[in-house]
Amino acid sequence: MQTIEFRANIENGMIPIPETYINIIPSRVKVIITEDIKTYKKAINFDELILDTAGFKYCREEANDW
Repeated sequence: MQTIEFRANIENGMIPIPETYINIIPSRVKVIITEDIKTYKKAINFDELILDTAGFKYCREEANDW
């Protein structure tokens, strides 16, 4: 297996292959993502959130005090 390395920006879900490699890369390849994917976390939306607040002391004035 030959390894070819290049940097690319994903465009519409596709990784563009530089012209230099177009004719030597086979039609089926193995892709390994090596960037720190933790920094690219997608936002999570909650439809519902349930918290157990038993024993929790809450002071509205302190919570709203900026």
